[in-house]
Amino acid sequence: MKTIFTLLGIFFSLACATGHPVYDKLRTVNQYWSAQQDITFADLPVHGAYSRQGWIQLHLSLVETTLRKRSTSGLTEAQRRNRARCLDYLHSYWQEARFPQNEDYNYRTPIFIDRHDNFCAVGYLVKSSGYEEVSRKIAAQTNLAYVHEMNYPELTAWAEAHGFTKDELAWIQPGYPPEVVAMSIGKGTDGSIYALYPDDTKEMLFAGGSFNMADSTLPANNIAYITEMEGTFTWHTMGGGVNGTVYAITRYDDHIFVAGNFSEAGSTSVNNVAYWDGQNWHKAGCISGIVKDMAVFNGDLFASGRFDVCTSDTGINFARWNGNVWEAIPGVSGIINTMEPLDTILLLGGSFTYNNDTVNVIRWQASGDFIPYSNDIRNEVNDFALFKNVMYAVCKHTAAADDTFLFQKLTGNDWEPADTLYFKGENPSMNCLHIEEETFSSGQWQWLLCGGHFHFDKTYIDPPGSSVNLASITPEAGYGTWIHVDSGVHAITNFKGYTILGGDFKSNYYEKPLGGIAHIPKRRTGVNDRAYTHNQVHIYPNPASPHDVLRISSEGTVITSFTLWDIGGKEIFHEGEQWDKSGMQITLPGLKPGFYIAEIHNSEGTRSISKLLIE
Repeated sequence: MKTIFTLLGIFFSLACATGHPVYDKLRTVNQYWSAQQDITFADLPVHGAYSRQGWIQLHLSLVETTLRKRSTSGLTEAQRRNRARCLDYLHSYWQEARFPQNEDYNYRTPIFIDRHDNFCAVGYLVKSSGYEEVSRKIAAQTNLAYVHEMNYPELTAWAEAHGFTKDELAWIQPGYPPEVVAMSIGKGTDGSIYALYPDDTKEMLFAGGSFNMADSTLPANNIAYITEMEGTFTWHTMGGGVNGTVYAITRYDDHIFVAGNFSEAGSTSVNNVAYWDGQNWHKAGCISGIVKDMAVFNGDLFASGRFDVCTSDTGINFARWNGNVWEAIPGVSGIINTMEPLDTILLLGGSFTYNNDTVNVIRWQASGDFIPYSNDIRNEVNDFALFKNVMYAVCKHTAAADDTFLFQKLTGNDWEPADTLYFKGENPSMNCLHIEEETFSSGQWQWLLCGGHFHFDKTYIDPPGSSVNLASITPEAGYGTWIHVDSGVHAITNFKGYTILGGDFKSNYYEKPLGGIAHIPKRRTGVNDRAYTHNQVHIYPNPASPHDVLRISSEGTVITSFTLWDIGGKEIFHEGEQWDKSGMQITLPGLKPGFYIAEIHNSEGTRSISKLLIE
């Protein structure tokens, strides 16, 4: 087999940094920028707030401009004519900006033709010049390949006839970053979702809020449950539902408790809280007012909100269920939006006072004592999350001049801004926190998601103001857009490996209908680009045969492990023995032809990923 040096297109590092932000960013779109001898920094625009799509447009526009300037004296008249026509096609292509969408892979990759029939730039040129069958053949056999990985006589002949070198085609072809799109769950609802509860033991996802219909045809009345099988979500009604808004759902005493602001559950008269035994609704004591949250702590069920317990007491807002009635727990005045059970305390957040002081956050011990912190949180608290042993809180903007302090963390006994996040929008609100995680052979990666009704206004977000209503806000990893929906997010959870969103939103980034609830599709590989720093890795031979011996090196560092994944995310090989600086050798276990993902760790603590093609 002839030697082929495979260009590592997933991620890469160059020998030196340029210090030019546009050039550095363009090299992440296509690493062949570093090989262009006729590009100077003066040819590049000033760094701007480009979207992911905008960076690809900029890349292609600059490539087009440069290729038009290059000498064609060595080409025939027919080649010059074909080349000029293709550059016209390229101009139309980047202006229209119908680029492939990377919805399936957690790393930057070429996509020749995506599932929506969007062609990559090279595929589009081949198709537009009358050779669509060549583009479709490449997509069918090596859809994720870089140009220099494509061994097609038809493509070589096309490039020759149209006056392009293979290096020029490789420079045209971008890689596409992961793009996470909210997808529908059936036909959603005709209203809003405020509460999500995954019952993992019974594989049911309960969704509550303010809606009449679920999946367009089921009269659910504010509460329903969902099952999933092989990617298909099915909605189910719950005995006629309830006649008002649901804000909280949890399992307690082997029943599903539902609370909010309603007076009937099915045909049963209730007072804002009821439980479902799987067949029928039952009254669960008496609460007068609105319940915003329920939590199981120390073996007991608690409710919080703005209510009393149908006694002479008023302004209680916090109560414990004893199996027959709700027992008031007085002490704070106002509304308690959220509760977070910890080992020995129940953390309460909302908009309330304690001892006539506005605190908005307080601890409650099972002994019955309230314990304030050294300082308060001035904005209304909506949710908590304990992330990597640090407690975080998110808020609604209710305090004048404090719109930059909606994200708080607990340091010792003091609440302080986790970061100064700037927001756009009228009365922005961070509503809910959720911890996402993925597990790899090398460990676990976690990040923090926040849903709400907000736009970030940070210049390094891509682009500024683009993270609409749901974003990754992992403190140590920086901030950035995670997904776009057209209105507020109130709840986030995990169900059977899917991330589930609930809120007021009606559609996703591509204006596809959602109906207040959505799922994030599962990725097809276990390799997650956020988990890695990268160094140059060499794998030889690549492409390889099914039983070849691979030789792997990592820029003179000691390789400590090698893991191979198939493109569906299944780990198929792992070697953890430490090798010397000359690299390691791996005998392949009889692989089927196709692309694989190699994950390599070295002694310096860096991790890299590369594609391996088996022929």
